[in-house]
Amino acid sequence: MEYTKFGKFVRKLRIDRCEYLKDMADKLGVKPSFLSMVETGNKSIPVSWYESIVSIYSLNEAEQEELKEAMEDSKNSIKINLKNASDLKRQTSVVFARSFDEMSPETAQKILELLEKDN
Repeated sequence: MEYTKFGKFVRKLRIDRCEYLKDMADKLGVKPSFLSMVETGNKSIPVSWYESIVSIYSLNEAEQEELKEAMEDSKNSIKINLKNASDLKRQTSVVFARSFDEMSPETAQKILELLEKDN
């Protein structure tokens, strides 16, 4: 079984707190099977889990940052709001989405570098 970065984080959190998957699932108000599917990337991480996990497990600042990064890294999909986007930005997002699966690592690196320069 392969865990996402989020799955590894919460699994370590459980082990450090001597909890089972069922214990954490109960605290999050879900079935253990759902939590397991989230950990392996087969289900999306509910947005509300960030605050819940921080609160339930009293995470310190470093742990909160690690959790945030793990959640971001483990996302299976990203939603882009195009409501107020210009036609150029809309077209760019559509072309990017259509070519994403076949994009070479070199092209992805170039795009990343270009976007990081803008920010």
